[in-house]
Order: sequence, then structure tokens, then C-alpha cells
Amino acid sequence: MIDFFIIKIMLISMIKIKNIIVTIIYLSLPVSLITANATYLINSNWLYSYNWNRNNIPESTNLSIDDLNFISNKIKTYFSDNSERLDIKIKVNGYENSIYNEKEIIHMIDVKNLIKFVYMISIFTTVILILSIISLIYFLKENSYKLLSSTIKISFLIFGSIVSIFILASITNFTWVFTKFHMLSFSNDLWILDPKKDMLIMMFPERFFLETTLLIGLFTICEYIAIWFGFHINSIYKKLD
Repeated sequence: MIDFFIIKIMLISMIKIKNIIVTIIYLSLPVSLITANATYLINSNWLYSYNWNRNNIPESTNLSIDDLNFISNKIKTYFSDNSERLDIKIKVNGYENSIYNEKEIIHMIDVKNLIKFVYMISIFTTVILILSIISLIYFLKENSYKLLSSTIKISFLIFGSIVSIFILASITNFTWVFTKFHMLSFSNDLWILDPKKDMLIMMFPERFFLETTLLIGLFTICEYIAIWFGFHINSIYKKLD
């Protein structure tokens, strides 16, 4: 009787642990994918090169492609280093001038804090996700692949729908999405820049952020499908074995 009671408690505990791990995977997977994709795009070279050509940035800023690449590389370095201010200088007619004004420099301090938060969340959720998947495989052995397949499928249906709605909203009225994002992310109005005179918004116009948002959404959905497919195929092979 006592042995049966102990076994029952152990089974209930294992079910609770399994449910906790599954919940962690539900929540950490979309956050991990979205922040990892954002991190990748922020540090990519091709996205910035695409932006220069796509949005005619050399013409609107009177800066060469080399100057624009120099500035974007400085920005990427700034997001990862310990410097507080982004004071980039380039030579114009033999004289060095700061590319950004004081308002833009202060705003970039806020942007850097946000980007570093994204980096931190990306690392944290990815580690938690990997540990959760390993734990589930360890506890359930062959049965884990089927559970992981169904877990990822449900997570995709929920968060994939949210991402799809967000993408649709961005395509329909990105100005509204862009404004709401900045209002939620920043405690001041330094992000409100003049596209006629502020170099930061001239270099990175609204369409750049729209297309970056769409890419993050597209990458996330494709990765969801690839991960689900991988575990689904594994669950089929395990069943055949």
C-alpha cells in the first residue's frame, strides 16, 4: 500500500515536471526565435547594404556607400561595447564633423539599452529552451519527440498567429505600429526625429524598420516550421523503431 502511494506521488510529480517543462518550451521558443532573429539582423552587413540601395540613402544623405558602411559598422560596434555615446565623425571637405546631433546621440543611448536587453533575453531564453528540450528527452526518452512535435505545433499555432497578425498590421499601417512600439519602448520623445534634417532617420527611414520587422516575422515562422518538422520526423522514426 505504501509502495503504491509512493509510486503514485512520483507519477504525479513527473507529470507536473513534464507540464512545467512543456510550458517553458511554449513560452521560450517564440521569444528565443524572435530575439535571435533580431540580433542576427542588427549585426548583419547585407541588411544595411540593402537599405542603402533600396531607400536611395546616398542621395538623401549626400554620403557615399563607404561612409554609410563606416557609420553602420560603428553603430553595430557601439551596441556591443561599453561606450556610452555614439559620436561618429566623418570628413567633409577636409574637416571632421559629427554625423549625429545631440538629440540623436542621446536617443541612441536609449536604443543601445534596448538592444542590449534584446541580446540578454535572446541568450537567456535560448539557454532555457535548450535545457528544457534536453530535460524532456532525458525524462521521456523516445516518447519525447512526439510530445515535442505537438508542443511546438501548438506553440506555432498560437504565436505564429500572433506574429501573422503583427505582420498584417505592419503592412496595413506600419506608422501606427512604429509609433506604438517607440512609445512603449522609450520613456521620452527623443525618437521623434525630423526626416528632413536628422541624419539618423534619413539613414534609417520608416521603410527600413518595416522591412526588418517583416523579415523577423518571416524568419520566425520558417524556423518554427523547420523545428516542428525535425521533431515530427524524429517521432515517426522512433515509432517505426
